[in-house]
Amino acid sequence: MYQWDVKKWLSLPFYKVKTDVFITAEKHKIIVLPNKTISFEAGVNSFDIHVQYLSPDNMPRYKRAAFIKVGDTVLLPEPSLQSIYNIKNTTSGNYSFVLDVFEMDGSTSRYTYKIIIKKFLWQQWWFWALLSALFFGVIAYLVNQKRKRELAEQQALTKEAELTAYRSEQEKKIVGLKLQTLSSQFRPHFILNALNTIGAQMEDRPSAESVLSRLGESVNLIFNHTQHQRITHQFEYEWKLVTNVIHIHQLMYLKNLEVKWPDEKVLEILKDVPVPMGLLQIPVENALLHGLSNREQGPWQLTISIEAGAEDYTVLITDNGVGRKQSALLSNFTKHGTGSKNLAEILSMVNLDNHQLITLTYEDDIFETNGSFYGTRVVICIPKKFKYGYT
Repeated sequence: MYQWDVKKWLSLPFYKVKTDVFITAEKHKIIVLPNKTISFEAGVNSFDIHVQYLSPDNMPRYKRAAFIKVGDTVLLPEPSLQSIYNIKNTTSGNYSFVLDVFEMDGSTSRYTYKIIIKKFLWQQWWFWALLSALFFGVIAYLVNQKRKRELAEQQALTKEAELTAYRSEQEKKIVGLKLQTLSSQFRPHFILNALNTIGAQMEDRPSAESVLSRLGESVNLIFNHTQHQRITHQFEYEWKLVTNVIHIHQLMYLKNLEVKWPDEKVLEILKDVPVPMGLLQIPVENALLHGLSNREQGPWQLTISIEAGAEDYTVLITDNGVGRKQSALLSNFTKHGTGSKNLAEILSMVNLDNHQLITLTYEDDIFETNGSFYGTRVVICIPKKFKYGYT
């Protein structure tokens, strides 16, 4: 029989291990420390994490580890004697390698190592911003050159006897060009937001193809509109911009958005009615971006209804978002307020030659729950006999 000195065995010291962690990636060995962040270039998404430790008793220690993205829940596997952890095909982002070492005295030592995998160029927001700026810069240059050529030809053909009439016509054109400039200012902003989001999520979002399709259709409508140098287009094209912006927001921001659409018969009646570009699209986008996106809990509801009266058409855009007062306190309100201001100025100009005006009014805090008021309704009235002095 073996003689076992229990008293001596219980008096032996318990040693905590000294843990060393290093990463091997593409024939490189990188030492990782708990208080230091390791960064990898884009594309380095497969590597091995090695865990080594030393202790005076030379006894093994059970361990468990997990490689998780920052913000995800930490779920550690069962303890084992594994020392090498293989990381394969990881996407870009900020990660943590969490390691638990079970000591001989029954305690657990936890180590956390921070690892960053950088994004590719096309995943950076500024890349899409630069691409958008270049795209619209080329369009603006081409349109500007075309206007210069047309103006030069017209001036060359104008006779001295028609100088008075020519000057009057030029004044109207100046107003028209100002309206076109105002109407174009808000459109690149919407497209830029969408491109930024697509660029940031294209790697794992199969719905990006649908967003690009809708966005391409809107860009085509805007480009054709710019080529014809008009501030109005048919209602059916404005409605296409509205449905596209709603679809894009549903895919990118508001997946649980509930939309109630107007009667198809009314849309058919309105399809050939000329309206300023953005008359419906801007209020709808504001409802999605400022009201509904800032609502923390569902339901997220957007209702668009159209009523055909005896003398005008009335469009009602209703959302149950946080409301304009609450939106004014949030950071994104000041970043995206240009469209509404430009639309108001456009309406003030086109209304000059009409007794019956196109009006756009807001009704705030239209809903109430437990003493809290929220929601916004936009009322747009379009006279049936409205005349545009500059189309």
